[in-house]
Amino acid sequence: MDFETDSKVVVDSIYKGDGVSDFMAIIHDCRHLLMTNLANSDVKFIRRQTNNVAHSLAMEMLVSSYILIFHIV
Repeated sequence: MDFETDSKVVVDSIYKGDGVSDFMAIIHDCRHLLMTNLANSDVKFIRRQTNNVAHSLAMEMLVSSYILIFHIV
């Protein structure tokens, strides 16, 4: 399974990052999952232009979720 992200910092941290912070604690947990449960997986950096459709759909979902207001009478 391949994981794609448009954050180069995340990809670099997964492969060679080290440190002590909340961010690195999350990265450490991700590394552990990738090494144990998802041994055949890979994390790749993709530019936002190639991921534009998915990004646009995600942003529309966020915008539309704030617009919906339900009135119960």
